[in-house]
Amino acid sequence: MNDFQIGPEMTATMTEVRVEEANINNEAFAEFQYYRWQYYTGLCTEDESPMLKRAKAYAYALENMTISIEGILAGSQRAAFPNAYHHYEGKQKKAECYPEKPTYEKKDGTTFSKEEYAEALDYVMNHDDYSEAEKVLLDLMDAENKALYDSMTVIGKRVTGHMIADYQPILEEGLDSVILKARNKLEEETHPDKRDLYNAVIISAIGVISWSERYAKLAEEEAGEIAGDAERKSELLRIAEACKNVPKKCASNFYEALQSQWILHSALMLEQLTPYASSFGRLDQYMFKYYQQDIKAGRLTENEARDLLIGYFAETMKGDQVAQNLMIGGLMINPDKQLPVDIEARDIDRLIDEGYLVDATNELSWRILEASEDKRAETFNQPSVAVRYHK
Repeated sequence: MNDFQIGPEMTATMTEVRVEEANINNEAFAEFQYYRWQYYTGLCTEDESPMLKRAKAYAYALENMTISIEGILAGSQRAAFPNAYHHYEGKQKKAECYPEKPTYEKKDGTTFSKEEYAEALDYVMNHDDYSEAEKVLLDLMDAENKALYDSMTVIGKRVTGHMIADYQPILEEGLDSVILKARNKLEEETHPDKRDLYNAVIISAIGVISWSERYAKLAEEEAGEIAGDAERKSELLRIAEACKNVPKKCASNFYEALQSQWILHSALMLEQLTPYASSFGRLDQYMFKYYQQDIKAGRLTENEARDLLIGYFAETMKGDQVAQNLMIGGLMINPDKQLPVDIEARDIDRLIDEGYLVDATNELSWRILEASEDKRAETFNQPSVAVRYHK
């Protein structure tokens, strides 16, 4: 683990990395939208609601998109909108995202054409059902949440992205728990729109689980073809084992937690057409228990954890996304309240809610900071690390 090496594309200058991967990202994006278009125009039924249609098209695209494994984690945001804020030289419009010479193959072995990509992209961009589904969701909100939504101000056109997903419950319980809760809701729900919502949740969650299982199968196949590179074979087998378990089930160690979170984050980025500014949130808090238990059990060293984080950071560089940030460090909630003695890590959330001054910094906070400053990560501009500090 201590000999972990960043691939050659990660040691190039930032501009070289962006330009080199532009065409790859463009085709990944165009292909993903092609499968969405294929569902919308040929597979859906007339009576499907906007939410069901969107969920089924999304799951269908996840099931059919081209996948590859290049680093130490499975999952990719390459198929997410590739030109967010034009972070590489040679700015392009959305309509120019399809490649001049496609290389991806369909299930029948034929290669996609530029014209197919163009038609699909034009349809998805101009027939997006996001706003239709959003109207239904607004009608389902209770008065408190509706008032909160109405109080928000958005300057300019409505955008997607700008979110911090709550990854912790899925790391601890898995997507199976989400599916179970939605199915339980379905049993007692009669409102047609709410039933569509719960079914859309189930379809989307199953789609993400199947996507992860596709990576597990690919990792096993690639590991079986390796003869001389024992280190890479071991990495692929670890990916395969993890993706069979997460994010379907709860994560059982630090590596699985990183793998689960990365699959979930990538899946969220792919679901939206313009996934700007999607944050990992307080990574050192919800990942800490996995780090701590592995360190205590002797399954992980500080150096190995740092290497895993650098490999994790490397994945964030492969989609031309922007403002993927994370937060580490302490919280100053109320300096006038004295912190009780003999507290444990599990008490921190409760104490924050009660308004105490809490130093939430932990060992993983320092590993993240060290990884972001490592010389192997000099060319990374993702994720941006925000640090909360106090005296």
